[in-house]
Amino acid sequence: MRKYEKKYNIIDNSLFAMFANVGYRKEIEKFEKLYFKALKRYLELSNGVPS
Repeated sequence: MRKYEKKYNIIDNSLFAMFANVGYRKEIEKFEKLYFKALKRYLELSNGVPS
């Protein structure tokens, strides 16, 4: 069964990555994995890092 993230979580993660000067999709994925705990403080990430 697939778990779906709320759209604003995906958008917010991308915005945080852009603020950190991350440009490409693969880099955004790395950023999200590295800063998961920090992102989880501000976002509701019940299903883990959205892809």
